[in-house]
Amino acid sequence: MWFRRNEMCGFSWLHEGLIADADRPLTPNVSGYSVVRSLQCGSKNALRFDESTCLSLAMFRGVAQTAPPSHQQPSGESEDVPLPAKAVVLFRSPPTALRQVMSDATASAQIDANEVTADSLLEPAPQMLDAPLSKSDATQWIAVAVLVYLLICAVGLIGSGFKAATGDEAKEMFAFATNPFAGLVVGTVATALIQSSSTVTSIIVGLVAGGLPVSVAVPMVMGANIGTSITNTIVSLGHVREKKEFARAFSAATVHDFFNLLSVVIFLPLEIAFGLLEKIGKTLASFFVVEDASMGGLNFVKAMTAPVVGTAKHYALELGDGLGGGLLIIGGVVLIFITIHYVGKLLKKLMVGKAKEIMHAAIGKGPVSGIVSGTIVTVLVQSSSTTTSLMVPLAGSGAFGLKQIYPFTLGANIGTCITALLAATAVDGNANAALQIAFIHLTYNVLGVIVIYGIPFLRFTPVRAAEWLGVTAAENKLIALAYILGVFFVIPGICLGVSSII
Repeated sequence: MWFRRNEMCGFSWLHEGLIADADRPLTPNVSGYSVVRSLQCGSKNALRFDESTCLSLAMFRGVAQTAPPSHQQPSGESEDVPLPAKAVVLFRSPPTALRQVMSDATASAQIDANEVTADSLLEPAPQMLDAPLSKSDATQWIAVAVLVYLLICAVGLIGSGFKAATGDEAKEMFAFATNPFAGLVVGTVATALIQSSSTVTSIIVGLVAGGLPVSVAVPMVMGANIGTSITNTIVSLGHVREKKEFARAFSAATVHDFFNLLSVVIFLPLEIAFGLLEKIGKTLASFFVVEDASMGGLNFVKAMTAPVVGTAKHYALELGDGLGGGLLIIGGVVLIFITIHYVGKLLKKLMVGKAKEIMHAAIGKGPVSGIVSGTIVTVLVQSSSTTTSLMVPLAGSGAFGLKQIYPFTLGANIGTCITALLAATAVDGNANAALQIAFIHLTYNVLGVIVIYGIPFLRFTPVRAAEWLGVTAAENKLIALAYILGVFFVIPGICLGVSSII
């Protein structure tokens, strides 16, 4: 069946093409056509393509194609002819950006028409995986790096805006933590406002060194874990205009939420009843002697983003803390939407072949490699929010599935504990107690991974919950907004108010 450009779904570069029945033998009668595999055939005269695989092309000289029947030759009007269940799409005008890569990969390709079948054409050419990096690809990767940098700056702007707008009020919230439940809520809300679990855990370490009971500080650490996942949830909103992308991105963001919530459900009762984490942290702290050896200056990400965030903060706060902080928050959110939109578009084109192989080897090869990679990256950048936020565009673009990103997120939970350990090396006051709460943070996150991921029936509970929420939120965007406000602010605020009254 022949088709024309206006019959395709949004692909203006398909100027002329043919559709072959995948179950029929092919004979060479068309020269200079390319072959792109079809992921899903629609009805009548339409095919739907997945943009994330639009680069998975195989181009052949003198490609085989069954000659279309005379009654299906192009005419002035479209014919209502259903497509075959399996189809091969051939077209003459590939996207300009692909021509060099495709010609390099197929210049010496020789096809025996008697051996060619449509099934063999559905797979990308092996040579495509090792195609050299073109100048266009290099430029696009540089653009991705710049956009990722701006994304990290955007997260920093939001955090700086909240700090400026709330002043010392966020820190004063810790005074409400008079019992474990209040401590959990305070940790959650404070982290959601300050936009940094690293900052909150460092504050908690300092408070413990100043005399805050460890038994109250432990639930705060648990709450900080919950609150930190608001950042990547906000980042996922950058995909809100594309339904399928948003479902994938929102699921990838909220799987972190559900894992942390499940950890609290398991370990908070154990901590209240037996002091499990407090005892383990005390034992680990007893093996170390703390000296004044602060390494807080090793926050590479903060140093990298300081020129942009610092400059924006300087000019914004000239308008006053409240107004300036609000402008920083709005500017950060807008910048997130812009960067996520363009990062997603670029990753769809770039995450193929060797690039995809490398990323899959580091992240998606298996749970162990994913956890280790997430831990190492987060230790280096000292921010689980940054690490998990960078995974959201990869999920939204379809480059990685939720089950591949899930272990990486768990590794980020472990890696973020390094900040509290570094803070414990430079406190004034009860250094042993500060080190104890830092080890409690590490123990809590490591045990969470071991217990939840190690027990088969618990392993994918966060994944299933996140998938359901992602699909539901994609159908009704207001659900996503209600979820963010409810989980991170409204419900904790109500609980904190009730707790203070009681």
